Amino acid sequence: MHANIAKVVTIIFWAVLGYSFVFPFSESVQPTLVMVGAVMAAAHLLEFIIQRNKLNAINAGGINGFIQTMIFGFGYWLPLLKKKD
Repeated sequence: MHANIAKVVTIIFWAVLGYSFVFPFSESVQPTLVMVGAVMAAAHLLEFIIQRNKLNAINAGGINGFIQTMIFGFGYWLPLLKKKD
């Protein structure tokens, strides 16, 4: 249940970030929102690079694994790797 809530919140965050590029928020909010998005994207990219071999080993890598990791981060791959063990 909590994982689903976290995924919904994450999707809402990415949607708000995307919306902000079309309709920018105030000058006090926009830079912070973009910075948080950039940090999250960098962290998720690093997660995928680090976990890529483990994800490929359980057929959870590839483009789908990359996209899911970029959106959800460890919320995607951690349950899969725990289930594998």
